[in-house]
Formats: sequence, C-alpha cells, structure tokens
Amino acid sequence: MRLITLSFVLALWFCTLTFVKGQDCLRNEFIKNPDHAKLDVSKLEDTASDKTVRLPCAIGYVGFLRFKCNKGNWHKEGGRECEPKSCGHPGDTPNGDFHLSILNDFVFGAEVVYECRKGYQMVTRTRHRTCVEQGWDSALPICEAVKCPVIQVNDNVVIIGSSEDATYGNVIQFECQSNNMVLKGPSEMDCNDRGEWSSTVPTCEVIKCYAPEIANGAVTGPPKEDYNEDDILRYSCNPRYMKSQGRVPRCTKMVNRAIWSPTPECEEVKCSLSLPPTRGTSYTPAGRNLFLPDERVTVTCASGFWIFSKTSKEIVTCQEDGKWSSSTDCEPITCDDPRDPLVSSRYRWQRGQLRETHSYSCKSGFKTTNARGVATCTSDGSWTPHPLCEEITCDKPDIPNAVIEDPKTRYKYNEQLTYECKRNYELLDSTTRPAATCTTNGWTRTLGCKEIEGACINPTVENGFIVQSNERNVDPMNSKIYYSCNERFKPSTRGWWGAATCTEGKWSGISKCIDQSQCGRIPVIPNTIKVTHHEVYNNQETVQIHCKDGYSSENMNIQCKNGEWQAPLPACKPQGVPCDPPPKVENAIVKIPYQNEYIEGFEVNYECRKAFEIEGLQKITCENGNWTLPPPTCKQYCGEPEGAGKHFQIIDQGPERYENGDQIEYECLSPYKGPGGKTICKNGEWHKPVECKASCSDPPRVINGDYIKEKRDVEGVITEVSYQCSREYIPSFEHSIRCLNGEWETPPKCLGPCQIFQFDAEYNLQNLLKEDNMVHGEKKTLQCKKGYYHKLNQWSIRNIEVIEVKCDDGEIHYGEHIPICSHLS
Repeated sequence: MRLITLSFVLALWFCTLTFVKGQDCLRNEFIKNPDHAKLDVSKLEDTASDKTVRLPCAIGYVGFLRFKCNKGNWHKEGGRECEPKSCGHPGDTPNGDFHLSILNDFVFGAEVVYECRKGYQMVTRTRHRTCVEQGWDSALPICEAVKCPVIQVNDNVVIIGSSEDATYGNVIQFECQSNNMVLKGPSEMDCNDRGEWSSTVPTCEVIKCYAPEIANGAVTGPPKEDYNEDDILRYSCNPRYMKSQGRVPRCTKMVNRAIWSPTPECEEVKCSLSLPPTRGTSYTPAGRNLFLPDERVTVTCASGFWIFSKTSKEIVTCQEDGKWSSSTDCEPITCDDPRDPLVSSRYRWQRGQLRETHSYSCKSGFKTTNARGVATCTSDGSWTPHPLCEEITCDKPDIPNAVIEDPKTRYKYNEQLTYECKRNYELLDSTTRPAATCTTNGWTRTLGCKEIEGACINPTVENGFIVQSNERNVDPMNSKIYYSCNERFKPSTRGWWGAATCTEGKWSGISKCIDQSQCGRIPVIPNTIKVTHHEVYNNQETVQIHCKDGYSSENMNIQCKNGEWQAPLPACKPQGVPCDPPPKVENAIVKIPYQNEYIEGFEVNYECRKAFEIEGLQKITCENGNWTLPPPTCKQYCGEPEGAGKHFQIIDQGPERYENGDQIEYECLSPYKGPGGKTICKNGEWHKPVECKASCSDPPRVINGDYIKEKRDVEGVITEVSYQCSREYIPSFEHSIRCLNGEWETPPKCLGPCQIFQFDAEYNLQNLLKEDNMVHGEKKTLQCKKGYYHKLNQWSIRNIEVIEVKCDDGEIHYGEHIPICSHLS
C-alpha cells in the first residue's frame, strides 16, 4: 500500500515538472527575431516564465534592453535602444577631399574614400578609412604635388623661370638671346596635372614668316615657303567673304615671334546696324546688328522722322559688299526752300523742321492760300498750304435783280464788270455806277437793284409765254403784259390769249396754260353751293354739282369732254313756297343778307345785342310760305361783375346773371385791398363799380445781385427798391424801381466780368497772367511778343504791336480780328 502511494506522488511531480518546463522562453526563438540583431546574446539562455533578463548591445553599438518571459513569449520591458557608436570626423588631408561611401554619418560601419585634388597624387597605400569599435582604422591618406621633368634648351634660347621642382600650374617662358631671331614654338609652357609640360621646347631662328593657311581665302602671287622681315603678303577671299582688315599684312617681329600684322583673315560678309538705333529709328527684326547678304531689315521711323528716301518705312537689303542697299538711319523731317516764284520772300526762306511755320506774302495779283499767310512744314517734307500762292480771281457775281452781259464766268485781279437792272428794277443807290472791280478781298461793293416800288415783276407762265408792251415811258406801276400758250396748250379761261395788268404790285388776269384736251374752271351755275374746284380738269372727268337748300336740278353732273364742258349745264330751281323777310325782334339782329324772299326750309338765327339775352327759340324756319312762330325776345341782364373770383368775391353767391334791380354784396380778395361794399344791376350794367386795388408782391430778384434800399406804404408793403450787384458785377442802370398797380417795373440786370485765362500759345501774346479779370465795359490792351505784330503790313514802317479788347457782360470783344500776333519774316 505504501508502495502504491509513493508511486502516485512521483508520477504527479513528474507531470508538474514537465508542464512547467513547457512554459520557458527559448534562446533560439529570441535569436531568430531580426529586431534583436544589434543585441549581444552570447550570455542569453532559455529563461523561465515570469523572469526578466538584461541584454547589452552588440559590439559597435551602445545601449541595452530588458526582456521578460511570459508563458513562453519574449516581451520587451524597457531600456535604451541600440544606436551605432560614433567615430567622429575622419580628418582632412591637405590637397585632398573625402566622401562617405558607406552609410551617411560618421558612425560604426561607415566608410570614407579620399581623393587628391588636380595636380596632386596619393602616396599612401590605401585611400579608405572605416569606422570600427575602436574608431577610424588605418592612417590618414597623404597627397603630394605632381612634378614635371627638368627642361633642356639650346644656347640661343633663354628660359625665364625655373623648371626644377616644377609642379602643377607652374609656368616658364622663353625668349631668344638675339634680337634678330624669333622663337619657333611656344613662348611659354605650363606644367599640367599629369606631370607633363604642355608643349615641346621652342628653338630660335632667323626672323621668318611662313605662308599661312587662310580660312575661306588663299595667298596670291608667286608661291613662297617663307618670307623675310617686312615682306608683305597678298591674299584674296572666297565669294561672300571679305578681308577683315583694310591694311596689307606685313612680316613683323612681335615680342619673341614673327607674325603677319595685321593677321590675314577672311570674315563672312556682314552688314551691321548701330545698336541701340539712332533717335527716331527702329528695326525689324529687333535686337540684331549683323546680317548676311540678301537678308532684309525693315527700318521704321517714329513720328516726325523719315528715311533719306522721304518715307517713314523702308525695307533695306544687305549687299555682297557688306553695305546696305539704302540708308538705315531715320532723320528729322525737314522742309526745304519751296522756290515758289510767286512767293515774294523766297530768298529769305530757311529750311524748316516739322510743324515749324514761316510767314510769307505773294506777288502782286496773287494771294496767300490761307488767310494768315503762314506756311507750315508737314510730314511729307512740303510746306502747306500747297500751293502757297494762288491767283486772285473773282467768280461772276450774282447781283440781285441785275443782268451782266459779259459772258465770262471768272475775272482776274483789277478786272472790272458792268451790269444793268432788270425791267421794273432800279439801282439801290442812284449816285453809284453799275460796276464792280475784282480785288484781293473779292468784288468791290455792289449794291444791286431794287424793285421799283409798286411795279410788278415779270411773271412766269408755265407752258406759255409773255409779250411786254412796246410802249415807252409807261408807268411801271400800271404796266400791262400779254400772254398766250404754247402749241397744244390753251388758257384755262376762254380765248387763246389774255392780258394782265399791274395793280398795286401784283398782276391780275393771268390764267394757267392747260392741255387742249383738258377743261378749265367750271362755269358759273346760279344757286349752287360754293365748293373748292380745281383750276384744271382732265378729259372725261365728271364733277357733281350741289344746289343750295331749297333748290334742285334734274341734272346734277357736268362732264369735261375734249376740252369742253358738255351741255346742257345743270340748273338749280327753287322748291316749295318762299317766305317774306323774317319778323323784326327788338334789340336783335339776324346775320344773313337781306332778300325779298327766302326759299322753303330756310333757317334764320337771331342774336341779341350786348347786355341782352335771348328768351324763346333762337331759330325760326320758312315753312310753306310762313315763318315758324313765335319769334324770340331779347331781355336785358347783368352778368358777374368783372374781376369776380379774382379781385373780390360775392357774398352769398347767387345766379350767374342778374336782372335789373338785383343787388350783390362783395369783399376784396388778397392781395387786393379795399373796403368792400354793394352794387346794383341797372340797364344791364352794375351801377357802382367794384373797388379792390392790387397790393404789391415781393420785389423781383436779380441774378448776381439783390435789393438794398426799400420804401413801404402805410400798411408796410414794399413799394420801391434800389439794387446792388455782387462784387465785380455792374448794374445796367442805377435808379430805383417802383410797384405800380400791383406790378413791379423791370429791375436792372447785373452785368458780369470777363476772364482772360485761355489764349493759345500760337496767339504769341506776352505777359499774360494765368487768370485776369475785367469788369463790364472795361478795356485792356494786350501786347504782342517781341518780333510779332497784330496787323502785318510789309510796306509800312510801323506795324501794330498792341490789341485792344473790351468786356461786354462776360464776353470779350476783340473788334474785327482775333487777338493773334504773327511773326514778320
């Protein structure tokens, strides 16, 4: 029994031990994790659950970490992460540089590579350094200068500088001992970075030049291998190339060399432009100054400039000789002496710049083509106006009511014409001659002809003609003409001719000429209604006739046929029984002509005289020989008194009309004054007049002024005032005005000052203030600049230099001429 119990306890302990062993953290599992590569695990063993281990960092790293075993899994418990150990700066080597080839910082595992600078070489075995646990391995690399070998020269050559211990960048120079010799080879050499001299050692020889290889050209003349000192070289250039120098090349010693001076070179033919362009000039394309043959450039001139060809734009071409086909520079526009034989001052004419002016005059018989006699230089290089002078001519004038027999249409300077008045006209001034002369300012004054008072002007008859009476000494106010019509026409009245008489300045009796197939005026038919008829009626045209009331006609139409009115004509005859004249009504009239009888249906209207009004029917009618009864009567009334509702009002307003004996009471309306009262209607008139006198309103206002003195009546109403104008304004009159019958007299006007502040510079006036005032009526004298005159007269010793101006209510008056001063050339 005891044995069985012991066996059971041992088995239980073994199971427990096996379970606990299965909960440990294994070393191999920890090492497999790549995150643990920087840790030193050399002393790490399998670890029981709930135990913590501290692990240092591997070689080359600093720090440590703690890990805890938790049921077979490793868990980081803290510590300081492993970081690469720093080696610091690897060190600089003289004449060398380094760069990191592994990693990007000076820490454990980094590597730097050293390189020597140009002209230096590394003399150590290695050029690398690596950051290890103890710091940078190996020694600092060393760079030493590269050396060139010592130079040996012959006896004629002198070395300037030392070739011994020459290193990269050292330069030595050579020259010849004799002045009659020159170097053949380089005059200097330098030691390069490979330890070699840049060229071979030169020698000295007698001065000689050799035939050169000329790009785009060739040596001309007899072939020679070499040339002595002062020999010249002749050569030519290929097409489209030219010699770069104008002088002939000569063999010349220059320091230690024999050279051709100047150097024989051929350069491409090019045309050049000046950049920046000259004033007023621009080029297209812009920004270039060299062009090959056949290339083109557009030259554009600014305003006020032109090219030699007198244009503002021109295309120029580069030619084979390197010159432009035309000028490439713009010049200011100028105008030369016009050399006009008609200008009297041409020998004093100077060349002018654009927009400059020149005063001039013309020879006798000619005048300047502008009124001022000033020529201006224009953009095309000519003077305007063009032409400068024109012949003084006068067109044939149109003289009112006069006839000029001369067939000419234009007259020259100083030529004269004569004229005569038309029939029934006479000279405006009987003391003058009917003549005129062509002058510089046109024709001398021609008064012309006026119609003889009371005379008739010859009429125009369309499609006809007139014949004047041949009688002499006929009074033009009672003259007579005869007229007839052209072929295939006739007068619109009867007959084939007619006569017209001048009566009080008008012709009477002139008919119209109409076609033979047409008819003239309609013949008079008694008792018809007057309507507007035509002067002419066409063939086959029919006109309807209307009889007066109480008349009728069987035929109401009349027709034009082949120039005649067709018969029989309509006849308007009375209808019904006529009436005697209408009965008389006292104080009334009827507005119809008196007749012995009136037709059936005729109506008569009565009208009462003033102050009477009609009662009963105003109109009576003729019916079957009798007037309708009774006729009206006229009764006398008074209307509303004049001024009612305006000057006064009626108290207890009654009817619009009043009978004799009616009385009204009234009172005055403002602004009319009066005591009021009563008035009575007698015989159609108000017996006592209404008296309401007007009161005065406020005095009238004036612009730029106000009234200052006043008089009032007993009621305090202003009845008289005086006015005063604002500063620099002047009243048109000084006396006061009064109020008469409620109306004010016309007040004065305040006349304004004038301002002189804007005369153009071309007026050439001197000492003008920027702003100057003149009161109304004031006069001022303006002065021309020195050398300028207001009125030019080249034949006069003295010219007018001053201009008088006057202020008139805000406007400056100059007289006949604008205040312009001109230069006397």
